[in-house]
Amino acid sequence: MGKFLLLLALFISKIAFSQVSDNFNDGDFTQNPVWQADVFTNFIVNSGQLQSNSTTASSNFYISTPNTKASNCTWEFEINLKFATSGSNYVDVYLISNTANLKSTSINGYFVRMGDTPDEISLYKRSGAASTS
Repeated sequence: MGKFLLLLALFISKIAFSQVSDNFNDGDFTQNPVWQADVFTNFIVNSGQLQSNSTTASSNFYISTPNTKASNCTWEFEINLKFATSGSNYVDVYLISNTANLKSTSINGYFVRMGDTPDEISLYKRSGAASTS
């Protein structure tokens, strides 16, 4: 399984007025909230969990949902990587961005990277093509 981009602005706390919250108990990601993906078949919902379903090695894919009130909030998510991370095999979870298309070269936002060469969990800022931790 290759690196992939994935937006999971899930389980926003009640204190933040729950702008986006999805526990996937409805068995899909097509409503409440509506998620957008570059290729929907790259994702499945299994036992209330969103899971990647891509069979293409070293691929990039994403799923995202709009959130217009993402200031003063908390992000909580669970990640279970069932592959060895490396410099070319990691996960970026975007917390916020200026576009739903996470493959865009003009994206501005913040993401958490899990994996990479030092097996890190780090917060990054992305401005266009440049990312800094």
